[in-house]
Amino acid sequence: MLLGTSGKSAGLASRTEFDVVVIGGGPAGAATAITVARAGGRVLLLDQNEGKRVKTGESLPAAANPLLGNLGISQETLAGDHILSSGIQSSWGSQRLRTTHFIQDPRGHGWHLERLAFDAMLLREASACGVEIKRNAKVTRVNRDSRKGWTIGYCTHAASLTVTTEWVADCSGRQSRFARQQGARRIHDDRLIAFAAFLKLSKPGSAASLYRMTLIESVEHGWWYCSPVPGEGFVLVYLTDADGEHVHRARTMAGFLSLWHATHHIAQRVPPGSANDIVLVANQANSSRLDHCWGPGWVAGGDASVSFDPLSSQGIFNALYSGIKAGEALLRGIRGDLSLFPSYETRLQTIYSIYLSRRNHCYSLERRWQNSPFWLRRARECAA
Repeated sequence: MLLGTSGKSAGLASRTEFDVVVIGGGPAGAATAITVARAGGRVLLLDQNEGKRVKTGESLPAAANPLLGNLGISQETLAGDHILSSGIQSSWGSQRLRTTHFIQDPRGHGWHLERLAFDAMLLREASACGVEIKRNAKVTRVNRDSRKGWTIGYCTHAASLTVTTEWVADCSGRQSRFARQQGARRIHDDRLIAFAAFLKLSKPGSAASLYRMTLIESVEHGWWYCSPVPGEGFVLVYLTDADGEHVHRARTMAGFLSLWHATHHIAQRVPPGSANDIVLVANQANSSRLDHCWGPGWVAGGDASVSFDPLSSQGIFNALYSGIKAGEALLRGIRGDLSLFPSYETRLQTIYSIYLSRRNHCYSLERRWQNSPFWLRRARECAA
């Protein structure tokens, strides 16, 4: 343990011995790594970048601005690659479109992100703090010695390597593989799945590209949202249940386009024929959590600990928040003080409980399709 000595100056030993190994290179992993490294902890971050062209999670609420400031990311830096979000428009409970302007929010505006650039920005800050980053790194072996900590085997395109560490931070996303290997159980509270289409406008500079608001529209078997992304583009996301009748249709480009065309406000904002270079991806979007998010020598953060329905716009905010708090608990843990871990877990449980209550309330406001399996299921959840 070399607290007080940065990762960059720890010499050759830092290549194989660490205070913390972070699994996952997203916002939660970067926030955890930055928090520990700034206090002098030796941190290795394993980023399993799979060469994705796009990445979902492209909205950042104003509440996240102070967290980014704490991590060393200024508003000016954000403005370089990302665009301001001026508000939200929603058609929910009726076809009427309602608008919420962020100018009324004392915390300021939000952001529409280019996620790959956003994640890369956080990793650059982590590197500047002394975090050693291994890209395209996949964990292949984990062994626990109660006296010596963890032995982690991982491989990159270039080599297979082994390191030792006192603590592991699982920031690997909803799969939370490391935490589940340690006996944590994943609890799923719904079956939501997201089909996201990233697209470029055929005519840059058209009226549609001037919108800087997220648009939400409920439909009979789920709901949609549409957000601008930097570079004359949009992301359109259709959310439904993984066992719903439209899932197989939404997985194909032709089926997705037909569902898109059937919307009212979404199809007006971004007409199906106005875009090209469409990339369609499917991701889990359900509400889920671990039954416990820390144990001997490990802690989970971000989606690996708790994950939210995109309706909440809490995903990246929680990733940053939980990453910072997990990092603070780890700094104590490295010194042999475990006192922050129980309060960290309690805080996440409280956040998730409040989130579920608000989620159920939002879904209860839509009553137009009471015979739809999607909305009927949520009505039962609200009544439970």
